[in-house]
Amino acid sequence: MTLQDLGAIGELIGAIAVVATLVYLAMQLRLNAQMNRALIRQGLADALSQATATGIDDPSFSKILHKADLFLLEAETEPMNDEERSRFCRFLLHVFRVYENIYLQYQAGLYDESEWLRTRRGMLHFLTLPRAVDVVDDFWTRVQFAFDDRFVAEINALKADA
Repeated sequence: MTLQDLGAIGELIGAIAVVATLVYLAMQLRLNAQMNRALIRQGLADALSQATATGIDDPSFSKILHKADLFLLEAETEPMNDEERSRFCRFLLHVFRVYENIYLQYQAGLYDESEWLRTRRGMLHFLTLPRAVDVVDDFWTRVQFAFDDRFVAEINALKADA
């Protein structure tokens, strides 16, 4: 075996090593992307859970949410007073920020379409409650300027389709 033969074998081994390294890196990138998507989903789920927990952990706010639920579902005729409405609107701001984040993650390709469509159905349900126009629409009209234009268009399209 000549020195050229050994050099050729070395080049072949080197090429195989490069291909193996590239395959390994591709697998690692794919795994990393999956992990990032899982972390995004978990973060968004945590944010929605935090909104729910607010109503559980704070008894006075729990009463406001209960009153808002009854009012929005037309089971209660007494509207919220100014303080209750203000606290509920802050809650809505938090919820809409979470929804905006979900929408923007979806637009960036980091949130699965099936999950986005499920979230969108939840938003549509919320926006179409019998008295949503009295509270939610008024809130949205006043704060939509502070949200991403694409998200505003999505919410307004949802409302128009309802």
